[in-house]
Amino acid sequence: MPFLTQGKTNWKYILIVVVLAVIVGGGILGYYQWFIKEEWKEKEVETLGLDNYLHKDAVLYGVDMPPEAEYQAISTNEAILIVVQNLEEQNVKDIKIRQLLWAVAPRGEFFIAGDCSFTREGEQYNEFLAVIEDGSGGKVGKPYFIFKDTDIWYSDLVASNSLRELVGGYEVLADIYNVTPIFKSSEIKDETADWKIYGNEEYGFIFKYPEKIDLGKGPTELVVKENLNPVDAVFVAYIEKPFTIGFRVLEKSKDFSNLEEYVRTETENINNTEDSAAPIHAEFNEFTIDSIKGFAIKTTAADVLGNTSVEIYFEKMDYLFVIRYSYSETLLEEQDPLESSKYDAIQKIISTFRFLE
Repeated sequence: MPFLTQGKTNWKYILIVVVLAVIVGGGILGYYQWFIKEEWKEKEVETLGLDNYLHKDAVLYGVDMPPEAEYQAISTNEAILIVVQNLEEQNVKDIKIRQLLWAVAPRGEFFIAGDCSFTREGEQYNEFLAVIEDGSGGKVGKPYFIFKDTDIWYSDLVASNSLRELVGGYEVLADIYNVTPIFKSSEIKDETADWKIYGNEEYGFIFKYPEKIDLGKGPTELVVKENLNPVDAVFVAYIEKPFTIGFRVLEKSKDFSNLEEYVRTETENINNTEDSAAPIHAEFNEFTIDSIKGFAIKTTAADVLGNTSVEIYFEKMDYLFVIRYSYSETLLEEQDPLESSKYDAIQKIISTFRFLE
């Protein structure tokens, strides 16, 4: 029996109806196009061993595509299974899914929300929102998670998927399906409101950073330094303690064609490197901060710590802007408190990067 079919009604095809949704929140303006099903109603669900993870009042809107359909995605069962497995790997308990909402085009995603019991660094969270690609683009990847309890929020989102943007997308979809959203972007507090601002008028960019940060060993003051004559760039701004993050500005070469090809070539060059101490693997993906679209190269070494570096590329006029940081993927996966705190702080700083008008 198909995932969202009951005895009376079978879902046949998807009516291609494009709804242009404008998401505005916290200065974020995003545009989402959704394909809406021709006939969608709340369905009783029969799952393959997943019933225990469903809330008794769960509403699940999705469809399993027939083999002849041009648009192919993972099944709703598979989406739930991936989310549940990832939650349990983080030691999240008492998982009860209350909503599954499926969005198609321009980037197919499942939004799965529900109740849970999750403790991190002494804070208790009781609701979650998971966002996972539907596989129509050829890959699924790991879900992004947002957890909350009243006014306390935590997310593992990297800056490419800002909290407000994804929650805003979820709210739009909830409105389309006429369900009450569990998460609301209006409830998100701006943790960077009292941060310092670094601005560079010559190259036209800014970012915010906390004056001090405590990673468990007492507060450390963050200082932004500048290198006006770097070897491999025209300008660099960077923070080097208690972690390192750099903002480099490069001049485009004369043979520069487009950013995606440039990043693809850089990734290939990294993978063809033979003189590294440990085998390395690099991959690149699209990356967005606010409405600034770019690409990120993630390079991981096959060593004990899984040393990983990330370079995020954007372009404006005649320049490339590269944000670079590093971390231990092994320690992060093991939820090492110090590594997790450093990583979270870096992501919040990156999320504030903007171009000046």
